[in-house]
Amino acid sequence: WGKISFRLTGGDKMDGTELVRYSRRNCSRDATFIKYSRQVDRNERSRNHDVEWYSKVEYGQLLRVVQFQCPLPFIWENNQVTQDSKMLLLAVVRPVKLDKSRSTPTTPYFKDNNFGAVHIINVDEMSCLVARLPDHGEGARRWALGER
Repeated sequence: WGKISFRLTGGDKMDGTELVRYSRRNCSRDATFIKYSRQVDRNERSRNHDVEWYSKVEYGQLLRVVQFQCPLPFIWENNQVTQDSKMLLLAVVRPVKLDKSRSTPTTPYFKDNNFGAVHIINVDEMSCLVARLPDHGEGARRWALGER
């Protein structure tokens, strides 16, 4: 999908940059940058430690939304296992690498075209659209990210 909307909760309409690039993007605002959270292992670099999950807030560019049916196992209280077909809605996101030298706790910055490896997240983890505001400082072009 190229667009997703959270109208039931009064949310924003978000565009996937891979599928909306040539149709609406040149005529309107860029509605592809989002704030999202994902579960990260606090001990990911220490394989001998127990897994300890925490929620990490990140920013990125929504590339596309993928929907598919998936047969998932379901375990009942009597330990009986059955398969339940479930509809999954996943977002493909290209996270921005934040510029630590300019970022503040309330206003993150990133350099133009400085992205990390792609993340696949559940659409329920997307929080909101973020606005990109150009920073007119010296050097490479930077953008401030602000929640709308």
